[in-house]
Amino acid sequence: MLAELQKQDTAGSRTNPGYRGGSLQPTVFHGTADAALWLWTWNGYPEDGFGARSVQDISWTEQGRSYDFRVSAPTGRPDEADRCFQIVSATFRIG
Repeated sequence: MLAELQKQDTAGSRTNPGYRGGSLQPTVFHGTADAALWLWTWNGYPEDGFGARSVQDISWTEQGRSYDFRVSAPTGRPDEADRCFQIVSATFRIG
């Protein structure tokens, strides 16, 4: 998963205006070591009025399938973003 997110990180400025601060790290998620966490910021959607957005993205492989979820929030609201990310992380189930 780390290699896949590295490709996305490299393309970040082409796909997300104002892309910056990409940070990648291998991690364990749902009991698998084939996981990676990607943290980054971009300019956000002009039409929503919130400005820059911070993104937390985790990707992993489980039971032979790849999964990914991403939480994005205005940079001025990091506690809300962290709380949402933790809830999704703790409750996601493959069913």
